[in-house]
Amino acid sequence: MCGRGRVSLPKVSRKVLEVAGNLHIVTLLAYIIRNPVHHGLVGNPFVYPYSSAVCYFAYPGSLYSIGSAPVIKREKTPLPKCYGGDREGMIDPMSIVDYRMVETLFVTSGRFMYFTTRYSGPKWEKEQMEENASVSPVTLKSVEGDEADLDSWLKYEKGHGRLLVPDQLLCELVDTELVPRYGSASFAQLTWEQSMEVVSMLRSEWKIAQEQAERCVYHV
Repeated sequence: MCGRGRVSLPKVSRKVLEVAGNLHIVTLLAYIIRNPVHHGLVGNPFVYPYSSAVCYFAYPGSLYSIGSAPVIKREKTPLPKCYGGDREGMIDPMSIVDYRMVETLFVTSGRFMYFTTRYSGPKWEKEQMEENASVSPVTLKSVEGDEADLDSWLKYEKGHGRLLVPDQLLCELVDTELVPRYGSASFAQLTWEQSMEVVSMLRSEWKIAQEQAERCVYHV
């Protein structure tokens, strides 16, 4: 959900998270969809360009349509036959996302919006325990792992301490203005020295942290 490998993601965990009951499942889905918010990339999941959030309750003729799912442009990568696309290389995300299953679980667009925008807190856990006390409630920590920076992520969720310059803007700057200076077509073609020069330029121009600058050249 975080797209292009440009953000720092938690390490892969082999832990299995057991869910049972509708509230456990929709809470888990909501936390996954809200991932860009908790990492401080956007203020709400519906504006993150690499999220599937806008695909739900958005198909033509939907009574409770939230929005319109954007098409995804691909380069020359072969497209599996099960995915919907056209001759110009535009992929229909509705052919990739199982939106009907998610819509069935959330029932209405109003409930979907409520779960994807509400604040995290003990009320979530209480609701799940009341539905099924035999399984531990799904929480932000159980989804993200023991190393989760919960204090920062909860601030991001409420709009406090969010990145002043979003990663998306910096990555677009790297791709369109900085990478061409080295005669390269992609940031992936930069040498380590060139990448560090780009990092230095980003930090100098935008006054951002080293970690955020390195995310935009994939050195994380």
